[in-house]
Amino acid sequence: MRKSGILAHPTSFPSKYGIGDLGKGAYEFVDFLEKSGQKLWQILPLGQTSFGDSPYQSFSAFAGNIYIISPDILVKKGYLSKKAFDVEFKDILLNQWGIKHLHLTDKEANSIEEMKNNRSNILLFFIVDNQDVYFLDVRKHPKGAGFITLEVLYIVYNNRWMEKIGARKVEGIIDLQPEIDSNEELYKLYKNGINYNILKFGNEVYMMGLGVSSKGHKMDYSIILCELNRKISQISCKYGDRYAGFELTLDGHFGNVILEGSGNKILI
Repeated sequence: MRKSGILAHPTSFPSKYGIGDLGKGAYEFVDFLEKSGQKLWQILPLGQTSFGDSPYQSFSAFAGNIYIISPDILVKKGYLSKKAFDVEFKDILLNQWGIKHLHLTDKEANSIEEMKNNRSNILLFFIVDNQDVYFLDVRKHPKGAGFITLEVLYIVYNNRWMEKIGARKVEGIIDLQPEIDSNEELYKLYKNGINYNILKFGNEVYMMGLGVSSKGHKMDYSIILCELNRKISQISCKYGDRYAGFELTLDGHFGNVILEGSGNKILI
């Protein structure tokens, strides 16, 4: 029996997150296949991609590609807070120190409302570095100043993971005056948009990244965004109507400029 089908990788589905995933777009595509009488869907490899993001150069023969996990489904099932997509939400612990947290629960949620109702006050604190996750601590959800948990930061320090959160050891400093070393003092500073980026651990002093901008976002991201905007402005002025697009790269450069009609890419 002859059958017809369509070849489509999940990353090609429509999505508000840059690439397609196994969420709404995938379900709508399957509905389309059924309505149009198609019997086959050739998916192409779904493995974790490596250099160049080629599905044929995978890190593993078994691991799936994290890029095609649907954020919307994670929110719907209660595994991810919808605040993850709120650009105005300010997570002080994440923005200042790069420490993430998840709400632990054994209850499944099928809606946003259920997620709110099932949300536990037990948090898992962790940091992420490329392909690795470092679990730090599990504790009850703190309030106010309690969310600036120096105790969790000391776990990072004692395990020698400071570089994983972008902290750098500063040599030649004997003492800090005044030394701010309490959750309450740091919380007051951070809550009012004041960066205090040098912290002392025993006899060692660390620079804790670049801090946050006046809008409460990581300064690192603000610098990259400003540089990216500057580059795009230069491109528009230089190439005018020939400028057809811009794509990011992961090789230490900002990306490639795509020129209309030529098929050429210029690395910047």
